[in-house]
Amino acid sequence: MSENKQTAEISKLIAAYTEAINNADHDTLTGMFSENGVLMPQGAPAVTGGLNILAAYQNMLSAFKLQVSYEIDDIGGDDRLAVVRTHSTGSSKIKSSGTVLPVNNKEIFILENMAGQWKINSYIFNNNSKP
Repeated sequence: MSENKQTAEISKLIAAYTEAINNADHDTLTGMFSENGVLMPQGAPAVTGGLNILAAYQNMLSAFKLQVSYEIDDIGGDDRLAVVRTHSTGSSKIKSSGTVLPVNNKEIFILENMAGQWKINSYIFNNNSKP
């Protein structure tokens, strides 16, 4: 696979992730992960595998309404594995109170090419704001 094609496919995956998170589409989000994918949210235990990732997104997206955009900072790797470093900004509305908080995160996506399709193997994010 050419580097330009790989970059385009990975960029498309990150754009689809952005759309799914903003639309609270936990089924699409879960489907972006590999079978044994790992989600590592800030302040919460890591979760592994489809059903656990689905439950984590359902819990998160039932509590918060996200409006974020992701910017790709770097893509590295080969035809089988890729590491994508991003940052995201936007807002997170706490549904129970209506409070809106700023989002300023940094993320790492580790992607795995499975039969020609990029899947998220591991995803970690944390807040980039200064205390």
